[in-house]
Amino acid sequence: MFRCYKSTQTSSGKPVMVTVSTQTVDENLPSCAAEASESELISDGDSECDILDDDPEDLDYVMSDDSDQSMDEAASATATDNPQMDQDRRIYFIFWPCLVQLLVSWCSCPSCGSRRVAWTRQELGTMLKLSLRCVDCGHCNPWNSQPYFGRVAAGNILLSAGILFAGATPTKVLRVLMHMGTAVFSLRTFFRHQQKVLHGAVMQLWRERQMWMLSALQTEDHEIVCGGDGRADSLGHCAKYGTYTMMELRKKAVIDIQTVQSNEVGGSYHMEGEGLARSLQRIKNFVADTLITDRHVSIKKYLREKHPDIEHLFDIWHIAKGEQLTFYYNETRLTCMLFISGLKKKLQAAAQLKGCNALKGWVASIVNHLYWSVVSSPPHERELVLDKFQSVVYHIQNQHQGFPGRFTRCLHGPLQ
Repeated sequence: MFRCYKSTQTSSGKPVMVTVSTQTVDENLPSCAAEASESELISDGDSECDILDDDPEDLDYVMSDDSDQSMDEAASATATDNPQMDQDRRIYFIFWPCLVQLLVSWCSCPSCGSRRVAWTRQELGTMLKLSLRCVDCGHCNPWNSQPYFGRVAAGNILLSAGILFAGATPTKVLRVLMHMGTAVFSLRTFFRHQQKVLHGAVMQLWRERQMWMLSALQTEDHEIVCGGDGRADSLGHCAKYGTYTMMELRKKAVIDIQTVQSNEVGGSYHMEGEGLARSLQRIKNFVADTLITDRHVSIKKYLREKHPDIEHLFDIWHIAKGEQLTFYYNETRLTCMLFISGLKKKLQAAAQLKGCNALKGWVASIVNHLYWSVVSSPPHERELVLDKFQSVVYHIQNQHQGFPGRFTRCLHGPLQ
């Protein structure tokens, strides 16, 4: 135990010893039978000393003349005026000198009423533990600045949860708090909370939410349309991890997420197909009528062989990225193979050709027309979608009717 005292004088000239900082290293609090000389003493005479007296002559202390309420107090009043906020669950930072002032001014023994109370303190992460003992009657009473969640202080686990759920860097957050002088736990403690508590809580909540969503979707009368896509931690074939996400498109609800490592499936190219297979296995009791994915070859083969009852469609964006586009402009036949780059990039490249400069102004319109062709057509009308999209070849040549197929004319009005 370390003790530090500040010497002051009262009006009578008698020196008074006032505690400003104490700390114990041992996690176990001292017993109530500890001698008064081993702890800090609060007597009736101590209350005459102002521990945090604001000096009006201090240059750093400026009293506001415009309002009796500071900016922090005004912001706090605005934030807490919401009747839905549970005030009993609010959390505050407590400055140790302010707590000492509270103990000096108001603390007394609940047994005999004496204000000769000694205390020792201990820090456990963000939690402050005090052991209060009456010098006169020996009554002992512990006090904690935070409740417990199981065997962990609430402030400690909430700080770890806030860092994890916000996606912040624990090293930087803890360093900021330490620079503020706030008592915090170590980085090792954060990772222990994350491994033993937070990850399990997140998984449990996700499983419960997932079962609830699947049960709710199965009770729906309309067709269930799901969309799936994979995402890797880096581009190309050097990716190590990939996540595959399955989503119900009508409800816009994520129903499953799978993580795949490349060495599990023999390479990063196979991670997306394996992610889809695991996702369908996880939700095997949930039957999707339509599944929309990209043009991945292994996905097309897997769905064709393992799930022939599911209608497999391609996403519009992936169609624009991967299909072959053939169109005519100024009697020049331009064939754009779109297996590598996107439609927009290929059109921009074609516009750089000799005699095709006027195509630059049509690039955005052609891409938008592809989306419109699919969205404006009824389901399963694939030929109509193709006819609508091919009509742009005639439209850019100022021909607006007499098209072959089912879509024979443009739907816009007369053009100037």
